Amino acid sequence: MKIEVAEDRTVLLKEIYCNTVLETAEGNQVAICMRDDTIEFNVVKFNKWYRIDMQTGEFSPTAYSDNTPKQDPFSKLEASYKKENNR
Repeated sequence: MKIEVAEDRTVLLKEIYCNTVLETAEGNQVAICMRDDTIEFNVVKFNKWYRIDMQTGEFSPTAYSDNTPKQDPFSKLEASYKKENNR
């Protein structure tokens, strides 16, 4: 990732190929990530990913969007462990 500051004090992020999360004081999060020729973003609470068409400026859901809230990645593993070990 490269970070620059323009003359007008705009922060410019370049080469963001892993998620970068913006978070409000209330805890609302949006993740952004660059792909080859576009940018994708995720409304984290709802795990909804969108791709921006840079030719038209239109947003479209990606194939890996879903309608379920994001879950802790370890919650299923922990539940499985507890079940297997009668806990």
